[in-house]
Amino acid sequence: MNWILLGLVLTSIEISRGVLVRLKGGKHLYEGRIEVLYNGTWKAVCDHGWERNGARVVCRMLGFPDVLRYTKGYHAFGVGKPGKFWLDDVRCSGEEDSIDKCSHRPWGRHNCQYYNQAGAVCRRRLSNLIVEPKPSQASGQISKVNIRLKGPVVDDYISEGVVLVEHEGKWGYICPSKWTQSNSYVLCGQLGFPAAKTPTTHTETIQDVEPVYWLDQVTCKGWEGSIVSCDHTGWGRHQCEDGGAVRIECVRRLLRKPLDVRLRSGALVSEGRVEIQHSRYWGTICDDHWTIREANVVCRSMGYGTATMASRNAYYGRGIGKIMLDDVYCVGNEKSIKQCKKSRWQKSNCDHHEDAGVRCNVPSLQGHEVRIRGGANHLEGRVEVFHDGKWGTVCADGWGIEEAMIVCRQLNLGFASDAITNQTFSQTDLEVIMSGVQCHVNDISIYNCEHDEWTNTTCSDKKKSAGVACVSALPDLVVNTDILRRNMELNVFPLSMLRCAMEENCLSPSAAYYLRYSDTYQRRLLRFSVQVENRGLDHFRPKADKSTWQWHKCHQHYHSMETFSSYDLLRQTSGKKVSEGHKASFCLEDTKCDSGFDKVWNCTDMGDQGISPGCYDIYYYNIDCQWVDCTDFVHGAFYLRVHINPGNQVAESDFKNNVAKCSVYDYGTYVLAHRCWLEDCESGLDTHGGNSGGNCCVLPFLYKGKLYHDCTTDGYIKKWCSTTYDFRKDKKWGICYD
Repeated sequence: MNWILLGLVLTSIEISRGVLVRLKGGKHLYEGRIEVLYNGTWKAVCDHGWERNGARVVCRMLGFPDVLRYTKGYHAFGVGKPGKFWLDDVRCSGEEDSIDKCSHRPWGRHNCQYYNQAGAVCRRRLSNLIVEPKPSQASGQISKVNIRLKGPVVDDYISEGVVLVEHEGKWGYICPSKWTQSNSYVLCGQLGFPAAKTPTTHTETIQDVEPVYWLDQVTCKGWEGSIVSCDHTGWGRHQCEDGGAVRIECVRRLLRKPLDVRLRSGALVSEGRVEIQHSRYWGTICDDHWTIREANVVCRSMGYGTATMASRNAYYGRGIGKIMLDDVYCVGNEKSIKQCKKSRWQKSNCDHHEDAGVRCNVPSLQGHEVRIRGGANHLEGRVEVFHDGKWGTVCADGWGIEEAMIVCRQLNLGFASDAITNQTFSQTDLEVIMSGVQCHVNDISIYNCEHDEWTNTTCSDKKKSAGVACVSALPDLVVNTDILRRNMELNVFPLSMLRCAMEENCLSPSAAYYLRYSDTYQRRLLRFSVQVENRGLDHFRPKADKSTWQWHKCHQHYHSMETFSSYDLLRQTSGKKVSEGHKASFCLEDTKCDSGFDKVWNCTDMGDQGISPGCYDIYYYNIDCQWVDCTDFVHGAFYLRVHINPGNQVAESDFKNNVAKCSVYDYGTYVLAHRCWLEDCESGLDTHGGNSGGNCCVLPFLYKGKLYHDCTTDGYIKKWCSTTYDFRKDKKWGICYD
């Protein structure tokens, strides 16, 4: 009997060892339709019942750490030989080490058609997703090195001085022998500056009795992202016959006009998915042949230094719109990515899963000390700042997600998931020394944010200190503009049918007046559907705990967010807001998902609410409050403005793509939507009123000889901005949305 059992075990092992898998039809080695080698023949896997766990098993068999997504059908990776399937109805737990150990029909038994192809896109290792500066032969295994300048601090930065490099835990100098301007160019880039000045000399006398020289005879070509990529005589102690040490002068970032390239969805302002503007439209760049050279060009063109990393495979999340460029080849010294060799505009064989990204070197801020203390781990805690020789706390009055984002960014801890204003963390004896903090999304330090004078701090409770919780990934909500445009109509209803909507304040104020006289008065409603997709890397969850959700008796449901979206109607000629509406989230869930993504959130029977990455929620036009009340004004041309997650209630990796607009014409009995688009406000601010028809703020803008980097009340009673760079020249402006 034991021999029989042993034989069965050996047979099982032999079968497992005999089963091989491969991916076919994909553009890359990590993706494709699945084929299995069994009994010496390769055949496909049928997609009946195919899901994420099965794809996970296949990816691990191929040596990948996990699955990214799974595919069904022939659209993704084509078809194999007709009728050639080994496996059907595969069911895996995800823990199996081979697909043959999953539940499935007998080998070769299936009822599949040629198009029932199971596929997988495997998750690559981090080393395959990012490209960092490679060390030269002279640098050997040293791939990263710290450098700094010994010089004067001017406006929070040191941009000129003697170069110090760290090696073996000790700071030393670079010998200036055979030093070139290209060397200075590379070093300034590594220090976070876009270019190098040409000084009268590269050498400065030093006073050290026994100076340590770690590098000598450095030779850079100019395209390198780091000095470790340059040639030299090797790392170690050198005798510098000429004496002195290398001194450089770097050019500081100075941007006056908006750029045609931008970075989105990064925790730092100097990192993110690369997007480029062409013919007024923004789009992404495919990661085919995306290296440190191309990344260097992008970073320097934006006023940063060289790239510390070039990323692939939508490392910063998937973009939207067109893929503008593919197969980009740069020498490394171009002034713009547009000057590099590339494919034709908008000609690509890529999708947004291949969006390219960068992380750029930026100068180190001097004297901007901040820390978090009292948390359960290093990613959360009470915010503490240093001023006038002492540490203190920040008052929590007015503390929001924008301010928390800046702190996490400044500490290089990723994004902020929460701005904490209660006494969550351990007690402290430190005093409140900073108050009235108001930050903009592009600020890089809490010290750069608006705040009260240090000598005039005010706080409602001296023990009420601000805190943060930092995370590495966040969701990113985007409105589907095609759904919005195609599902829009005007309807007329008597007030008797809108009593629940009245309770939720979904009608214009005049409705309450008319209801006092009769419920037969009619309201004219512009109704539309809104589909919201999460294109980020984490789940979108309501901020409020389920126990605090409000029950609405009339509609018989809970609201997890009282204002999930806001709706405004702006007259096109003037930009004046003529009507507004809002929608609460009463059932935030994964209505549908993109191919390869599974539903997680289902609000049925008081279930948890949220939107998963790759999934979307839909509020259809026939739902109460999914409208703007158009009863009280004359017909004409308008902009419909849809703002998701207004007020940035829930943290996202990108707040700048939360506004969609449509150009609509109200004919009285019907409406036509001519065009809908996502508002491409690089400033993150669009407007109403003024004279620019709701256009975006341009930041910075020039007004009376002064550059403004945010909305201002200078010259007007409300916060406003110019919608072109030079207000004196164009005189175009608008009132900023809160």
